[in-house]
Amino acid sequence: MEFALNLPFRRLIKWKDYKGPETVIEMAKRIEKLGFYGFTAGDHIVMPNYWLKEATEVWFDPFSFLGWVAGATNLRLITNIVVVPYRSPLHTAKAIATLDYMSQGRVIFGASVGYLEGEFKALHVPFEERAPRTDEYIKMMKVLWTQAGTQFEGGLVGVFEALVQ
Repeated sequence: MEFALNLPFRRLIKWKDYKGPETVIEMAKRIEKLGFYGFTAGDHIVMPNYWLKEATEVWFDPFSFLGWVAGATNLRLITNIVVVPYRSPLHTAKAIATLDYMSQGRVIFGASVGYLEGEFKALHVPFEERAPRTDEYIKMMKVLWTQAGTQFEGGLVGVFEALVQ
């Protein structure tokens, strides 16, 4: 069994410096010394006010945040989790592939459909479409990561072909 540490999701009143750059790197180096497998980063682009009562106000971009951690440790870099329908699958595939390449294969891509309806609304992403979008986006990302060709069959095929030709 392997263990990973996540930057706290819950609001930490007594330890305000947990989100500071020096503290994060110190945490990552310490858990690496202790034999942990990886460091994880969550994903929220816009935090609805109703959720801020419990959750931290700090949600770093998981791709750049984990890239920063990668430079200081040899830990696995785990997205915990990327809410797939929030971004273009082309952007997500490129971000994950770049992080994986630059970290020499240490990325574990955790993905989800998402659950905070207010965040979907703020991002103008239809909440009701999150599951089918996630399925299709993941299929498209797999094509981008594994195939030299540009063919993809799905509801976004026109967008995909226009961007990759």
